[in-house]
Amino acid sequence: MRTSSADAAVRRGEQPAWLCTLALPDGRRIRVATRALRVATAAHSDGPYKYDPLLVGMDAFSEEIDVFALEGAASLTQARVEVTTPIDLANLQDDWHAVTAASVEIALLWEGQTWDERVVLLAGGLMQEIEFGLPGQATRFTVEVASPDTSETI
Repeated sequence: MRTSSADAAVRRGEQPAWLCTLALPDGRRIRVATRALRVATAAHSDGPYKYDPLLVGMDAFSEEIDVFALEGAASLTQARVEVTTPIDLANLQDDWHAVTAASVEIALLWEGQTWDERVVLLAGGLMQEIEFGLPGQATRFTVEVASPDTSETI
């Protein structure tokens, strides 16, 4: 759902920013976007969130339409992400578990929207096929959300 500020941005021909948030198991967050952002938060006291302009590539591999999805549920199931490696991510290379256990969110944000109004395309994704770069170089990884197995017995 776009807000009136997003509708105004569309009329002006503006493009949304891609956001990628890595939630590490120890509670740290690494936030990168296609441009530098300070995103206001309405419901969180730890904002505004700062996104570094280090997201340099995003390819959606597949989309799924779930007729049983709740409103606001993401449809993107897999994406290939490329970031200019921030120093903290490069230093985590030695702590493989911390990186591979990170939960990833991919979202879009239009100019004037708050963090709570972002459009989440992929939530709870796990990092796979990680290719680390040195600080300042590209790190690439695939993010995938496992589809729920509907054949499980409840």
